[in-house]
Amino acid sequence: MYTWSPPAPASRPPRRRASPHRAGIAAALQSLAEQVSELQADNDRLREDNDRLSAEAERIQALARQIGGAIARQASQLLAGTGD
Repeated sequence: MYTWSPPAPASRPPRRRASPHRAGIAAALQSLAEQVSELQADNDRLREDNDRLSAEAERIQALARQIGGAIARQASQLLAGTGD
């Protein structure tokens, strides 16, 4: 006949000895984390620069439209012979 027995208690996996590879891997991961952080900061700065430059480009385009409109009005007046 089959008798039920409780499961064996969970045992801890055997501890591994620290290897020199682990220290190298940890250092490489730390270096990568620092590089990612620096790249994120660079990306944030570039995004701010891009936003600023986009706004400046829009401002310049608006000025160019205003100037173009003023030139067109003056040209029309000259062609119509009205002067100022």
